Amino acid sequence: MNNTYLNKKDELLPSLVIFSALQPYIGIPLIFPTDIQPLCLGLCIFYFFKRKKFALNPLNKYISLLFALFAVIATFLCLFTPEPAIYSEIIRRILPLFTASLYFATFSNILNLENKVSILKKALLYFIVLWFVGIILNLSTGSTITSIFVNRNVYEKGGYDTERLVSFFAEPSRIPEQCYFSFLVLYSIKSNFKKINFLIFSAIFTIISLTSGAGQLIFVISSLIPFLSLNLLGFILRLFFEKLNYLKLTVGVTFSTLLIFGFNLIKESRGGLFIQNIIKLGPSASIFFDDGIKTKISGIMLVIARLLVPDVLFSSPIDPWYVLNNEPALYAKYIDVCRFFTSGDSCPMTYSVYSSLGSYIVYFGYLGAFFVLTLYFLVLNKIINLRDMGFYEKIIILSLFFSLILTSLVKIPLANPGIFLGLAIFLNFKNKNLKINSKNSSSLHQSF
Repeated sequence: MNNTYLNKKDELLPSLVIFSALQPYIGIPLIFPTDIQPLCLGLCIFYFFKRKKFALNPLNKYISLLFALFAVIATFLCLFTPEPAIYSEIIRRILPLFTASLYFATFSNILNLENKVSILKKALLYFIVLWFVGIILNLSTGSTITSIFVNRNVYEKGGYDTERLVSFFAEPSRIPEQCYFSFLVLYSIKSNFKKINFLIFSAIFTIISLTSGAGQLIFVISSLIPFLSLNLLGFILRLFFEKLNYLKLTVGVTFSTLLIFGFNLIKESRGGLFIQNIIKLGPSASIFFDDGIKTKISGIMLVIARLLVPDVLFSSPIDPWYVLNNEPALYAKYIDVCRFFTSGDSCPMTYSVYSSLGSYIVYFGYLGAFFVLTLYFLVLNKIINLRDMGFYEKIIILSLFFSLILTSLVKIPLANPGIFLGLAIFLNFKNKNLKINSKNSSSLHQSF
């Protein structure tokens, strides 16, 4: 497939597409009363029809078609299900399955543009600037303005409380999630940044994540432990075996300060208190799961239960929890899994499945599991076969992909386009510097 080059003036639309995937909570909640707003969907549709050549390589094309195929199957399941539901609810349930195909195809097309680096950098800048504007609005007007554009956006004054700095997010726990996807974008074009600028951007995303003060930050950090550990090891080795300079010293002091500040900030959060209880009490600390944490992990618990009961072949996306009422064996297994993780009998059955790619397992059983595992295998194969890349670098990227696997199975709903952006990044990863914007934008390249 020949890469396509865009003029500088045409970079705005694809950069907004990526930005809306990194910040999917902005929209018009009065019209669409959902947390995930359809702005990214609308921009993807517009981008699809505006592009004269919407080219995809064979792998991206087949994956997009498979996403669409599962959406069609889900539609038939909804048509023949006995579950009571109005048409608007059916559309709301199956729409994320169809948008998955469009999201992945659109992101893959953008990531194969010759000047994708300039596009991605602009999207990251939009994300940072908008977060900062939202914080200023929170501190000056509360949620009066931000709630116009974000569903369930609530800010309460009362001193400095990081749990209330929501900016343009539906809730504080969503901030680390989207910072994680932003970091994936940043890392995919790492070679096009000066080292100091890459570290500055990384520090900014870390600071933004710390404003959440929520348990989700614990999960994001936990999923990144292999990646962070390998980078820390590499940094220590370079620190001792290479010449120490002011840049290394500044970076070390800065990240040490952020680490101390972040630890003090999150240790009193819901997730932080749970981790402390685990350290103190061991496995019995699971009794400290509150309803919020139980709800967030309910998706992965249902995924595990579905895998342990292969007799249930399919379940309708209209109400994925409805099948528990008709399948006693599945219900019993879900309760067993819930007890294992929470040591309690209070097991939530929420409105949504808090598991993005795990939703395919919930809906399609072992067929969905095979599809998800195939996606993971394709990414692993892509990383392993990257040319001109050392073993250590591949291990670093694999550790980062490990965090995407966990993120795609826990907490984040299928409607979040960030998951498909992350998947597209790994499946279209290239170990080479790409053009930024020809001669006309050489100054932009030099500024980074």
